[in-house]
Amino acid sequence: MTDSVKHIDVIVPTFCPDERLVALVKKLESQTVRPDNIWIINTLTDKSDKKNLPTPNDFVHVLNIGQYEFDHGATRNLGASKSTADYLLFMTQDAIPENYTLIENLLKKFDNDNVAVAYARQIAYEDDGLIERLTREFNYPDKDQTKTFSTKKVLGIKSCFCSNVCAMYDRSLFLSLGQFPKNMIFNEDMIFASKVINAKLAIEYASKAVVRHSHNYPLSKLFRRHFDLSVSQTQNKALFAEFSSNKEGVKFVKYVLRELWLRREFFLCIKFIVQSAVKFAGHQTGKLYRILPLSVVVKLSLNKNFWRNNLRQLL
Repeated sequence: MTDSVKHIDVIVPTFCPDERLVALVKKLESQTVRPDNIWIINTLTDKSDKKNLPTPNDFVHVLNIGQYEFDHGATRNLGASKSTADYLLFMTQDAIPENYTLIENLLKKFDNDNVAVAYARQIAYEDDGLIERLTREFNYPDKDQTKTFSTKKVLGIKSCFCSNVCAMYDRSLFLSLGQFPKNMIFNEDMIFASKVINAKLAIEYASKAVVRHSHNYPLSKLFRRHFDLSVSQTQNKALFAEFSSNKEGVKFVKYVLRELWLRREFFLCIKFIVQSAVKFAGHQTGKLYRILPLSVVVKLSLNKNFWRNNLRQLL
């Protein structure tokens, strides 16, 4: 990257946003490297409350789409189509920069022209509990990492781990690699990341670029989320078979249980075991989605509109 000024646009898909979107926009406005534009792609519903949507101006742009138009890949591509910036920063409405150097620290990773993507570290909100904090610690450690084709065999599926909760993309490389896949129920970021690795470009994990982001899902929502994750992996079976899992799920469970046990959080150990069982059940059920009745699949899925949208395309 040269010393010339680089232009960055932020793209945020939203759905019934709460006050965290307000906080996100304020933090983006005050970054040491300020973005040129924030593009909010807002999904409208009959019950949409617009009170947390910012008023459009020369900096913040709001584009409303219908409920049946949302797609994890295509909606983000729509936001990208509005931009002429050098870099695209994709974020979610519930991710808040921890400080004012988020964009600066992500942008530094593009000093190497081979870098296509840089994604941020996530730390949990305090009120989401110890299990969520440990989950983020495992997936987002405090050490930078560069992932390339040469690290593929060592890292396995971690090679294409990348999160659009907060990830910056070189726009020219993003376009040349075909953008995000359409008709995606989940995992548009990881699938694009696999293209990056196979194109022998680099993905950077920027641990000094930090956002607050976590969830306190009930068991029913955990099941549905992992059902959708499994559907995505099943639909892209050849791709995920190409990247060894290296038993990452087992490593994660061992890590969290060990930390909880050492802290004598025995009740949380039981809670985590139950959560892990529910995630596993959702994952195993998702593998069978093709043989389940559509009505059952829709009930089990978190992203119900995905099935309705695709059904409309078939009719």
